Amino acid sequence: MPFRGIEGLSGPVHFCAAAKAKSQPVQWYTLRPLFIFATGNLVEFDLRVTAPENRFRWLKITISPKDRLGDGAVLGTAVDITRIKEREDSNFWLTRELMHRSRNLLSDIQSMARHSARMASSYQEFNKRFLDRLQAISAVHDLLVASGYTQVNLVELILSQTQRDDGSADSRVLTTGEPIDLNPHAAQAFGMALNELYMNARLHGALKTPTGRIAISWGVKSSPEGETLDLIWKESGAITRPEINSAGFGTFMITTNLPRSLNGSVERKNDDDGLVYHMDFPIHRLRASDKNCLGFKQSPAV
Repeated sequence: MPFRGIEGLSGPVHFCAAAKAKSQPVQWYTLRPLFIFATGNLVEFDLRVTAPENRFRWLKITISPKDRLGDGAVLGTAVDITRIKEREDSNFWLTRELMHRSRNLLSDIQSMARHSARMASSYQEFNKRFLDRLQAISAVHDLLVASGYTQVNLVELILSQTQRDDGSADSRVLTTGEPIDLNPHAAQAFGMALNELYMNARLHGALKTPTGRIAISWGVKSSPEGETLDLIWKESGAITRPEINSAGFGTFMITTNLPRSLNGSVERKNDDDGLVYHMDFPIHRLRASDKNCLGFKQSPAV
């Protein structure tokens, strides 16, 4: 089915579709117009065509056999719907990915509930810590949803995990470092660890006193193995040296789960003035791209 008068593939394009029988191999795009002409009804269908540089484009074809122009030709239109098709494809796979992530999230929550219950001395303590951890997970996912599951800014992540009970920013937490965006996997691992660090500081560490402070600093450094993110969590102003429960859920999330998830290292030092954590992670395991978790580039809504 040859098309006459197509001017391009972007925006609405008008054309005349000639349905003339020729001694050429019969293709589906030849048989379909013949069927349309035989029924005489207005028909719309989607057609994938090859654009320059072997790129595929999608056209929505409308053919009206009743609007004949003579010489076997009829009036029709073609509209470029490539971006719509790409968005539909992205949404389909994003839904599948979200289902997978939801199952993993439920598994994490179950594990979190078990650990919180085992370490709590009372129902009130369990309820407080479990709800705090649920809120931490929720805050990370709010940031991910806002970015289309592409990235989370490190400063925004820290602020989301170091809030007071009323939801306001804690002025005792100071941040210093260059802008860096984390991918979804790194954001979730960092978010949980930051929440545990902050809550431990409030319950047992420097923030247990009004004069306590937390300084979080980071930077990217080069090494023979490649670039790494060097992050330091330093507490100061603690009245007494904080005790560390090596078997606690928070310690596991900070010193075991975080380095295991991001292929890095976490070193802890218990100073008289407060705890100090020194973290190193390969930058390629952290940085986000302009694509979401499925590999689709973000584009404006159609």
